[in-house]
Amino acid sequence: MAQFRAKARAVDLLGKGQIADLPTAISELWKNGYDAYGNNLEASLYEQGYEGASQSIFVVSDDGRGMDDEDISDKWFVLGTDSKTRGRYDQQGPDTLDKPPRVKMGEKGIGRLAVAYLGPQMLMLTKKKNHPLELVFFDWRILENYNLYLGDVQIPQSSITSLDEFEGTLKNLKKEFLQNFPQIAPGKFDPWSEQPEIKASIISYCNNLSVPDFIINDVVKGLLADLSAAHATRFIIFHPDPQITELSTFAKEDSTKDIDSASLNYTISSLAGLFNLFKTKDPEYKTHFWIHKSDGTGVYDLLTFRSFFEPDDFTKSDHMIEGDFDVEGNFDGTVRIYKKSIPHVYKPQKARKKTSYGPYKIKLGYVQREKEDSSLTEAVKDEFERKLDIYSGLFIYRDGFRVLPYGRPDTDFLEFEERRSKGAGTYFFSNRRMFGYIEITRDGNGGLKDKSSREGFTNNQAFRDFKVDLINFFKDLAKKYFATKAEEDYKRDQQEELKKMSLAEEQEKQRDIQARKEFQQKLKDLPGTLEKLQIEYDGYLKELENKSNQSDIIYNDLQNIITKAENCRIRIKDLKISKPTRFKPTPLQQKTYHNYNKDYSKVVGHFDESTSILNNVRDKLKVHELFQSFQDKNTLYKNTLISQYRNVSAELELAFKNIERELENERKILLDDFEGKYNAIIPAKDDADDIGRSMKLLESIFNDSRERLISRTAPFLEHIKRINFNVDEDNLVGFYKWKFEEMREEWNQTYELAQLGIAVEIIDHQFNTLYAQLAENISTMQRFMIPGDEAEKKYNRLYTAFEHLQNNYKLLQPIYRTTGRIRKQIPGQEIKDYTKEFFHDKFSENKISFDITPKASKWTIYTYESILKPVVINVINNAIYWLQRADKKEILIDEVNSNLLIMNSGEPIDDYLLDDIFKLFYSNRPNGRGIGLYLAKKSLNGVGLDIVATNDPALNKLNGACFVIKPLSQS
Repeated sequence: MAQFRAKARAVDLLGKGQIADLPTAISELWKNGYDAYGNNLEASLYEQGYEGASQSIFVVSDDGRGMDDEDISDKWFVLGTDSKTRGRYDQQGPDTLDKPPRVKMGEKGIGRLAVAYLGPQMLMLTKKKNHPLELVFFDWRILENYNLYLGDVQIPQSSITSLDEFEGTLKNLKKEFLQNFPQIAPGKFDPWSEQPEIKASIISYCNNLSVPDFIINDVVKGLLADLSAAHATRFIIFHPDPQITELSTFAKEDSTKDIDSASLNYTISSLAGLFNLFKTKDPEYKTHFWIHKSDGTGVYDLLTFRSFFEPDDFTKSDHMIEGDFDVEGNFDGTVRIYKKSIPHVYKPQKARKKTSYGPYKIKLGYVQREKEDSSLTEAVKDEFERKLDIYSGLFIYRDGFRVLPYGRPDTDFLEFEERRSKGAGTYFFSNRRMFGYIEITRDGNGGLKDKSSREGFTNNQAFRDFKVDLINFFKDLAKKYFATKAEEDYKRDQQEELKKMSLAEEQEKQRDIQARKEFQQKLKDLPGTLEKLQIEYDGYLKELENKSNQSDIIYNDLQNIITKAENCRIRIKDLKISKPTRFKPTPLQQKTYHNYNKDYSKVVGHFDESTSILNNVRDKLKVHELFQSFQDKNTLYKNTLISQYRNVSAELELAFKNIERELENERKILLDDFEGKYNAIIPAKDDADDIGRSMKLLESIFNDSRERLISRTAPFLEHIKRINFNVDEDNLVGFYKWKFEEMREEWNQTYELAQLGIAVEIIDHQFNTLYAQLAENISTMQRFMIPGDEAEKKYNRLYTAFEHLQNNYKLLQPIYRTTGRIRKQIPGQEIKDYTKEFFHDKFSENKISFDITPKASKWTIYTYESILKPVVINVINNAIYWLQRADKKEILIDEVNSNLLIMNSGEPIDDYLLDDIFKLFYSNRPNGRGIGLYLAKKSLNGVGLDIVATNDPALNKLNGACFVIKPLSQS
């Protein structure tokens, strides 16, 4: 009787040959890890050169239950196992790691062969609880041989129980594997005679294989630390496929390599969101793709390097669709169009009966392409664009696990783009503008079956029905709500309003840009002009001095020079730059503006000094000459004012001409359009019905034209009517914009602080517990130390490091007190002693003199210790940093007018920054967080106190940074 026999190539065809691409291969292995009750599914790429590695190494791992020797031989080496399909649910217990049973993702028993796609050489490590670590070594290229049968191929496997056995066992596995290439006796058939290059490469790779220390430490060591508890499966791939090694370039925007960015984006978009991140930012099951850089810049997660969508992105999007399809394909849910939410019910146009594909849920967000059509702010829309570029499309999740390739930007299985190309105004939806998911289950949607290649669903009747019904659903949505001529006006009405707002915003933005350019140009040009005019003015003064010292003073000569000097003074005063009201200058502009104002003030202040020279000259003039000088000065001033009004009048005349020109242009366009439409509807003179229809059309055209005229001119007229010389509209607009920006910034800061507070609250208890345990254990270790022993030296270094940590922890102690806040009298001397003890080491290391005046030591305040002391610590910690580069290093606590002063001799704070340093996230320190002074001010304000910075010489005795703590009522 004949029997089937399988060539070794059959496994290669079932494995690598059946896997569509790299993401599918990794996904299949992660599916197996999930089925094995793993919660953490990871991949790690160690770049060539990482810790001296001669080649890149790739590891795919899970923390599932692992396998023992029997599992490997009876299941992993057996293709087409039915263990996942015969009994769908396990019983909770040791085999499920005491986790609830899961719906199995794999079902064909060949997903494990996906590892062959990743690279030729594989070392599999797998371990079950209370079992040895199993090692399997193999080079998949041996299966490419045309002549070998499955029975001819030997796969080496061995077990170890300690790390000491690893190196020797791997050596034996390599020897066993090379037995697949025996010496061929003369005259015997050599199965490798047709593929000698592959054979030579396999043998060379095997002989040269070694496992780097970092792989042993990161991947192997942990599995042998506790044989009773450790469990996992890890595939170590040597010589990984180039597609894998190129993934490390995904983060390098300036890479000079010839990289297929579309391919990289494709891979990332496929691996991200393996579990449904649309529903939660913290899924129970985690996926990571770690890149270990060879340049020493550390490790990062490729899957979070570009942000994926988050649950609240749906509420931010322009439109949203959410609901359920029942067993008959009827939809019941909600459609939100901008801010308008509408209950929506859809019934397919066919006979009522159960669908072949079953019930499912859908949730979809949509972002308009054009800015003027979107309700999103520029920053939020930009963030959406970055996400849509990689992750756009409709994902499908089955029992919470992603079904590939759905959700990739290039996988438009509902043919949105094809329909849109035929008429965007009719079909509306674009696959590239949407994000979201469809949820199905294996039990409820059994008709939707995977292809053998794991690349989507088979094109059976269930999938065809599923696809057609969804396409009709979106066509109906477009027709009802979203098309240009939709049945409902929800979108059109809101979109018109958005366009008006967008246009107004853009116009205001352009005005801001122009104002910024003019301000920047002034900052660039005026310093030079000011310097030239100052030199010119000083020249006139010098000339006056010389003329006035001559014995024969001629009045006209002197008056001519005085007039030039006065004119120069007027021009200098015209160079004053006012602080912008429409926008907030950049930090660099603020600094330049501040420096210019200082120079300007010095020049103008010089006028007072020069007055004595002018008075001295006038003293030498006769009375009638002096009166003539007075009249000449009046004439100069009057002519200057007349000239300025003349300039303003000329500018207004030009502006009005421009307005008239625009109005005439508007009139011409409107009347030409009206005339053109009139000509198009002129009826036959002898057809009463035709004339009647045209009359109605003409009335409609007139109403449209009149409405357009009013909408274009009315706002402008109202604006003109409101203009008067008593109202500075720029100041008014600037005030409202400033208040809006202030409120928005405060809201963002409050939100970020709330997030920070939540994080601190979560880790607070655990941190305190771990800190106490660490302190206790370090203290206990000391008695086990042998004097002079190497262990004692390491203990001493550990203890010193812990002391530094302890000093930092002291700062938090007043905050962590759980007995409740209590007000008490706090004298200045107590603050000084507390601070000196806290910073003792830093004061000593940096040679900083720290002192308090007698008045300040006697100063007292009745307040909360847990509020005041951290503020003082924060201020002095900043001072220590800024004193590092100072020649003289002093910190002084003083008291003036019952207020506490903390000052240092370091770098002073620029006047224009005295308020900014208390803003959240503002910092001049490299890597500074800009939180300390903000929190200091807010916490003091909460108990009726305030902290400000000052450069007042009467207070700032050390000419560095100076802070004043005082009652809030004085601010």
